[in-house]
Amino acid sequence: MTRLEFAKGWLFLTAQPWGKAYRTTEQTSIGGEPSPADLQSEFYFKQFSAVDPGVWVGACQTQATGEHWPSVETLRHCIRQLTPSIPPPASSAYGPEHITKEEFGLNLFEVVKTISGIHTIRQQLNEAVHQEKPTTALAERYQEAKGYLANQLPTLTDGEMAQVLERYPDVVTL
Repeated sequence: MTRLEFAKGWLFLTAQPWGKAYRTTEQTSIGGEPSPADLQSEFYFKQFSAVDPGVWVGACQTQATGEHWPSVETLRHCIRQLTPSIPPPASSAYGPEHITKEEFGLNLFEVVKTISGIHTIRQQLNEAVHQEKPTTALAERYQEAKGYLANQLPTLTDGEMAQVLERYPDVVTL
């Protein structure tokens, strides 16, 4: 929210008899110290600058009908009450948010899990080489995982294999 949008709501609060103390913008000292009104306005602006301007003005209008100056917490509560709730999307263009292994396909799930593990080991190997650390154990795990994947791939259907190759083209080089 901009300062001008903030000022629209602030005006509802300071126009009330109990808001008079925060109406003035005069300096309280020759040294340029901000007035209590300026300090209060700045404090509230920092607290509520991320709020939607329409919701801010609505909250200030609601609180302007009260008997006293609203605290930050009171305004926050009012803003929460006025903020429209956004329902989660009914469906996604990419399918359901969660899918079970069984719905995905157990064999396909296991293959993807193995490929992910191989990619992780490959990344760890690259980091070990750059840091000049021993790579023997990682290289052994990498070879084991590749062998495991070689045994898993024949269990996939043609459609599943096409999905794997589309998503992980580097599988051909493993």
